[in-house]
Amino acid sequence: MKEKRDRRQQKTRQSILKAFKILLTQKRYSAITVQNIVDLANVGRSTFYAHFETKDMLLEELCDDIRDHVVSQHLKAESSHDFSDIPPNPKTVITHIFYHLRDDHRNLVSMMTDETRALFLHYFKNSLIEMFRVIWRDGIARSGLPEGFLLNHIAGAFVNTLDWWISRQMSDTPETIAAYYLQTVDPLLAAPERGEQACRT
Repeated sequence: MKEKRDRRQQKTRQSILKAFKILLTQKRYSAITVQNIVDLANVGRSTFYAHFETKDMLLEELCDDIRDHVVSQHLKAESSHDFSDIPPNPKTVITHIFYHLRDDHRNLVSMMTDETRALFLHYFKNSLIEMFRVIWRDGIARSGLPEGFLLNHIAGAFVNTLDWWISRQMSDTPETIAAYYLQTVDPLLAAPERGEQACRT
């Protein structure tokens, strides 16, 4: 019974997130109301608040979803990329993130260019920091720099890279932009070699 209830709760949560993503393609974040979300998700307001205390938590959830997906040990082939048979390492994880950001281009550009930017980047950087702490654990230890300082620095560099990529209409491939970014952080983290193929497109 508990497992069935948990599955039902997860399905409801995903319905709310799906509605939120759809609304982001239609209007600015600030114009989206909780009522808009519950109407589209076909759930009650009390159900929404049982899963998310505020609308802002949906932004945090979107960032965490990207993080959790790209570091998953059970990846499947996706329409624009396939990392399913490639062991996770800094190169594949970073490239995978850029694929997801490109695939969600419309929502991303909206959140990076309107009044939502500061809030989105707050959650996005926090998710990046947690991810980088895991994938670069050894490099951080070798660097000799304070962990908090280094994680903040490389997360900030990622955001700057993303900004630059967006300014170019994301014309560079995710592999290319990941290579640019990794070249800037490799000297600090002594990341593994980059000879292997990053992704099958």
